[in-house]
Amino acid sequence: MAFATSSGTISEDGFLQQVPFVRRVNQLIHSGDRMLSGSKDNRTNILLLGMGGVKHEGPYLTDTIMIASIKQSTGEVALISIPRDLAVPIPGHSWAKVNGANAYGEQKDPGNGAELTRDILEDVLDQKIDYYVRVDFEGFKTLIDELGGINIYVERDFVDNTYPTGENGEVTTLEFKKGWENMNSERALEFARSRHGNNGEGSDFARAARQQKILMAVRKKIFSLGILKSPSKISAIAESLDKNISTDLSAWEMLALGKMVLSLKVDDIKPLVLDDSPQGLLTSTFGVDGAYLLIPKQNDWSKIRSAIDNIFEQSTEETPQTASAPKDPLRIEIQNGTEIAGLAAQAADLIEREGYTVTKIGNATERGRTRTVIYDLTDGRYANELRALRTLLDADVSLTVPGWLLSPEIVPQELRLSEIPEAKAAQQADFLIILGKSEQ
Repeated sequence: MAFATSSGTISEDGFLQQVPFVRRVNQLIHSGDRMLSGSKDNRTNILLLGMGGVKHEGPYLTDTIMIASIKQSTGEVALISIPRDLAVPIPGHSWAKVNGANAYGEQKDPGNGAELTRDILEDVLDQKIDYYVRVDFEGFKTLIDELGGINIYVERDFVDNTYPTGENGEVTTLEFKKGWENMNSERALEFARSRHGNNGEGSDFARAARQQKILMAVRKKIFSLGILKSPSKISAIAESLDKNISTDLSAWEMLALGKMVLSLKVDDIKPLVLDDSPQGLLTSTFGVDGAYLLIPKQNDWSKIRSAIDNIFEQSTEETPQTASAPKDPLRIEIQNGTEIAGLAAQAADLIEREGYTVTKIGNATERGRTRTVIYDLTDGRYANELRALRTLLDADVSLTVPGWLLSPEIVPQELRLSEIPEAKAAQQADFLIILGKSEQ
């Protein structure tokens, strides 16, 4: 992307270097005496907390508790989900559910809830946690909206008849169908929070697995939009989240972490959900007040600590994981509608660098086009991806197969539709991109 100035045109990177904040941050990142916490131990752990926020009942109770762990030497990533009912020692409250630690911390010292949660988890898990990121529901929804929605693979049909609406204890019914779904912010929040679904989706452990899916879908969308390559985009999203997110990551650490993430093996994330299944590491019990709690089997934390400490050394069979989803079905075919040799290959390279998959490239039947057009052949199923590609290619959009293809002057009536290159693409692709001279 380029920006016009009084003295000509400069690149996005050049423009950003003129912004004092970005220039200072880049200087910090590239200074040789600074490293992310955990670098010397070859592992950076980030605590991720999700809570309701001030507009919701129990605003500081954490619905989501995860640790994202990065092994820097290999680029491997692990996601460890901590169940909200795990019993932990909370100062001044004896043993209580870990999801209350943030609330207790906020009550004692406003703004300190995430710090207290981190301290407690560091102690019981015997694992250094380098940073924390805490976001409330509004912040979560804002992020999904900024990304234009996310694609989630729903493992199985399920219905939740008691999903809380947040209004006077009222509930509503949610229904999810197996398969890929493009979720907006409200739908993604429902998928993350649902606790009483049928068909195996009614446990906190099933919910933890769904939350990991959402995190990975967010990661994929961020990559597809190229956000981590642009400090200005990071800054814009951070500004929109300002009131709904708290973290102890400094500005330079955020950008340094973003730079590191670009090289991570994020397609092979090692997920671990602590649960009380027969093969799990937890067992259920009840507290003195009758509250349902989860504790380590045989009251022995060593196996949990070992599983987390050695998660990168365990094989796929040894590590409890969520079920894998089939490959994202989005298919993109590119046709060169100009006389410029190699333009389709150049466009494919650009699109693939943004995280998309191009299934085929070739030449269009009609050449000499002046505008690039994206033909959406999915009935709007991938509206967010379409919007991102339209911006990336500065393209026009059509929701139907180009009419001129079916014109008798261009295509003999006896020629079958499947023999027309672009129409054949319509059968094999979700987006057909015909390049014009504007795509150079």
